[in-house]
Amino acid sequence: PVPASVLGSGLGLGVLTAMELKDGYYFGFSASDTAFNVLGAALSLTLENLPAVDELVDLRLEYWPSQDFLAERRTTGSINVFEDYSGQTYYLAVHLGPLIPSRSPRFVRWLGYLDVVGAYKTRGFTPVPDDPARAHQRHVFVGVALNVQALADLALGGRPTTGFRVAKQVSHTFTELISVPYTTWRVVGWNDR
Repeated sequence: PVPASVLGSGLGLGVLTAMELKDGYYFGFSASDTAFNVLGAALSLTLENLPAVDELVDLRLEYWPSQDFLAERRTTGSINVFEDYSGQTYYLAVHLGPLIPSRSPRFVRWLGYLDVVGAYKTRGFTPVPDDPARAHQRHVFVGVALNVQALADLALGGRPTTGFRVAKQVSHTFTELISVPYTTWRVVGWNDR
């Protein structure tokens, strides 16, 4: 498993580095994108090879179509959601559940259904908005989110049938990677225009 995870992370990093080099010819090379690609590959290796860290931390993507994407879709018919950067928010979630002792009072154990999240999103890069005042915004924030993964596991757990076991596995994997819109509350943040 370790050589396979090194190979997988290395190949992913290689593809992203090649994309950054290609972007350098058209838009300009981004050293910060490359640095975060390296950090992402390192985090992937860590999560794959250290189960305790994987149980504690998730990287998730939230997507909700942006106004500019919907307007572009109406005029061009494009459905390329991967280029709708204005609709994407990236989360690093820390689950509180694994940090709460099992002998805690019930009201404390309910905190296990919450995550502390750090998030990053951009607005007004792609698609390019019609209004220049909405262009090139970066947002970083820290907040609290519902741990939808733990709630789905609770709802589907303990069922003896194969169908429920498969549903639990699918929902567990899906909610580990995808953040459900409107389940995060921003506590403090920073904006850059």
